[in-house]
Amino acid sequence: MRLSALNLSVTSRALFAGRPFQTPPLPPLPTFAFPAVQSKMAAGQRSQIAIVGDSAVAGWGSGVATGTTTAGTGAGTSPNYLRAKAWPQQLKDQLVARGIPCRADAYFSSQVNSVIADMVAANPNIQVGTGWTLSNYSLSGTMLTCANTVTTASVFIPGDAAADSFDIIHAAQSGLGTITFTDEDGWTQSINCGSIAGAQVTNSAGTLGLKRTTISRPTASQKPISITRSAGNQILIVAIIPYNSASPALELLNMGWPSSKAYGTTGSGHWNIYSDSTTMSAATPYNALGALNSDAYIIELGTNDQANGVIPADFQTAMTNIASKLKGQAGGNGANVALVKCRTTIGGYASYNMSSDMLAVIDTVTTNLSLAPIINYNAIPFTSDTDRFDGTHLSAQGYAKEAAVARQALIGA
Repeated sequence: MRLSALNLSVTSRALFAGRPFQTPPLPPLPTFAFPAVQSKMAAGQRSQIAIVGDSAVAGWGSGVATGTTTAGTGAGTSPNYLRAKAWPQQLKDQLVARGIPCRADAYFSSQVNSVIADMVAANPNIQVGTGWTLSNYSLSGTMLTCANTVTTASVFIPGDAAADSFDIIHAAQSGLGTITFTDEDGWTQSINCGSIAGAQVTNSAGTLGLKRTTISRPTASQKPISITRSAGNQILIVAIIPYNSASPALELLNMGWPSSKAYGTTGSGHWNIYSDSTTMSAATPYNALGALNSDAYIIELGTNDQANGVIPADFQTAMTNIASKLKGQAGGNGANVALVKCRTTIGGYASYNMSSDMLAVIDTVTTNLSLAPIINYNAIPFTSDTDRFDGTHLSAQGYAKEAAVARQALIGA
């Protein structure tokens, strides 16, 4: 019989008749270097890594795809500062490409100044209403503030994936106002910032602090949430961390604070243990780290310490203090905290080039506190003309190389 005379067509229904359809199994997740992250991801639970650092974490220069931009514009100037191309965000992209559920769309102001336009240009996930300002009360430089005379809304957009829940980190103090959150489906929920009960961080008198409050809407989506001051006095928002309770993922928090150092003296702020008398003491960055609920931490600091003449001994004291605090928050297990060896200068800005003694501090602190293996950006063979934005900041292409090294440190591939 000729083949052409045969009817070889077959329907999928006939092919699988009597057999249940089986979805191909998903590839197994890799083993994560941080034990706390590994435990939660293996159990299908939400996990979180907070990344503490300076402008190199925030992503200054990342708005330029490759090489430098036109003369006269700085790394932190719009459109050269683009959060989506900072190395933590590019790490998220690389993990997602390997089948790992991951998001990095949390809002942190992460600014060196109080210019709303600069913040919005860097992080379009937040749209700031008329009359809102940035005040020096934040975990990462400045806090989003709505005065008691302002009724316009700011808007947050879950940029990476659908979200039904949001961790809101906000100031808590008697007399502060009420924040109300809504979306276009009619969901509404409010937070009374005047209640300090349950605050994760408070001052010694217990009268003010930072509080992490979770709000949830009925359905996960990427629909924006509107944020208004609905009653009372001013409100101050440090962070908005979106997640999907029905679809847990690894969350990367970019807490890069441009110009920040590890070391400081009383009144100088930054990530050190000292309080700045001009700010809410509970919200100074070192103390405010306690408002987080992260499983693991990455710390990339040092170039601004070098440029400002901090000696290795003081840098070691500061890094020890910061890493010890975060080790404590990570269950006391140093394997959940990793330090970064900052890259050395790749042309120009020589004052930011960390000395061998400063780099050795990273080794010493890692050994003394039994931390996770160092993430070594200093060993990356950067190409000066394409990977750098300027003498100390990278282009998006350069940050992609850092993300690759971080990825290899995190999952081994």
